Amino acid sequence: MFLSGLRRHFSEREESEALAYVLKDVLKMSAREASTTARMCVARRAKLYRLAASGKPERALHTLVRMRPAFDVEATACDLERHSSASCLLALPLTASSVLLLAGLSRKDARRRLLILNTPLASAYLRPIVGGGGDRGASFLSSSEMVTHSRRQREGDDEAVTYVTFPDHQITRGDTMWGTRFLGEDYQFSTLEPLLFFRGVAPLITVGVEASDRGACLKLVSYPRARPPGEVTSGDIGAVLGWLAEQMEAVFRHALTDVLSWEYVYARSDRMRARVAVMKLKEVEGYLHAWRSADARFDAEIHSAFVNELRELQDALNNPTRSPRAEHGREAVVSL
Repeated sequence: MFLSGLRRHFSEREESEALAYVLKDVLKMSAREASTTARMCVARRAKLYRLAASGKPERALHTLVRMRPAFDVEATACDLERHSSASCLLALPLTASSVLLLAGLSRKDARRRLLILNTPLASAYLRPIVGGGGDRGASFLSSSEMVTHSRRQREGDDEAVTYVTFPDHQITRGDTMWGTRFLGEDYQFSTLEPLLFFRGVAPLITVGVEASDRGACLKLVSYPRARPPGEVTSGDIGAVLGWLAEQMEAVFRHALTDVLSWEYVYARSDRMRARVAVMKLKEVEGYLHAWRSADARFDAEIHSAFVNELRELQDALNNPTRSPRAEHGREAVVSL
């Protein structure tokens, strides 16, 4: 028991230090503020994760329902009630409040079936909801399974479901990721939400920050535009993702200790992806130096040319320009 507690202490400390680095880099916090905030985040994560990993989904779900989220689950459930008879798309940032909201929905609305996008992070925190859901329950689906399910609905299956996705951290193939401004720089977002929305899964709902007499608070908000009557263009996709990114950024800044996905989000920033690429190029450069040292027959001019090219690539990554897609003025028609 003592060793288990000690391991958990050092694991949480390491996680806290890593998160503090992310918060300093992304939000430009001071070292002290980032460390304090990171400890609060990690403590909340640990509590939720221990519930999810308890192996007792019904008890864990009951505990989650009784925990107090950052917004009113009762009011939110009532707000979603008007969508119970038809399918909708609930695109949430993965926060502690989102976990509690989904737990509340699965328990309080037996008519609602939740189809939840299966990501490693979602699986870690939402297992009790899938294992201990209501009468109709909840289940995990991959992104391709979710698209297939929505296609069957469009072709005549009239079952009403709520598709739940996580734009803040989900990743798909490289050709289905889209550059979008988020937290002050370019991030890669999956195009799953626009794909589902433009194929008829509507309304598209997420969590946003709304001003009120009592100050800013978290509220459900719906995408204000309808599906275009003609062909869907790249501009339409960019508008959906830009709106989602704007709402999520407001949540991340307003309730930053509530967020469970900071490191996953940071990994998708252009800055971090460039750093990873530079590290890989430096590793290749190291192999070339080792090869040159070990093999006297390795041509010095070829070695020098390769090293110079690798360093030019590193310089280009360290000084990025805006992506061609973002600069391109003409909208392309997108096949959905």
